[in-house]
Amino acid sequence: MSFLKTRGTFCRMCALAVVRDMSASTLLLGWWSPFSLIATPLTLVANLVRWVQLRRMAQPHGGWRHPLDAGRPLLRRPAALTGMGVLAALAATVITVNATRGGDDPPRPSQLAAGQCVTNAASWPEQDLGLVNCQDADADAIAHAPDERGRCLFAEDTPQPIEASYDVDPAYRADGRHMCLSVFSGSNY
Repeated sequence: MSFLKTRGTFCRMCALAVVRDMSASTLLLGWWSPFSLIATPLTLVANLVRWVQLRRMAQPHGGWRHPLDAGRPLLRRPAALTGMGVLAALAATVITVNATRGGDDPPRPSQLAAGQCVTNAASWPEQDLGLVNCQDADADAIAHAPDERGRCLFAEDTPQPIEASYDVDPAYRADGRHMCLSVFSGSNY
């Protein structure tokens, strides 16, 4: 990383040409290190301050040579547009990755029904449940109704052997009805 400065006495048009050239170079080449992600915007703000100061200067007249051609405005220069395009693509990538992050989490059930299978992100008996297909390897338990006495015994006819049984946390109960979870053998019991 390097910081470039151009020193000298410039007329308005010559200084504008230098500011535009250096700003375009900064937009194209200034983003390629972690520290530059902070330094480049600061450099561009400093260039903007110089540009505002230049606009207050009088147009050149007389002198011993012709002023430089200021060239295209900054946002019409290929170097500046390429740098901003790369930055926009990087920002879009970061936004897309963050928007899709966590998309693999199973949906959280608001109400469990008998026969639905869940995965538990917590350790039993705590419950942080997500719905999954009963045939999935991630299935930790199956929801079922309690027996006629209201006890949570092992569910019958399950796709996997049962190791334990728990009451469903009230946050997952349909209409406040008592539900049970039979935990499959080998889950995070």
